[in-house]
Amino acid sequence: MKTTKTIIQTLRNTSQPLSQKTIKRAADRLERLDSICKKLLDEREKVLGGGV
Repeated sequence: MKTTKTIIQTLRNTSQPLSQKTIKRAADRLERLDSICKKLLDEREKVLGGGV
């Protein structure tokens, strides 16, 4: 997802150096959130699609 990549790039470019471990952890959490959001959108689509 473009937003995730942008956030990761921002994390890498911050003036305060972040460890690779911190960046990896943040990336993993963002991927998890992205996955959850996609699932929620799919569910929403099913509910709205089924009600029409």
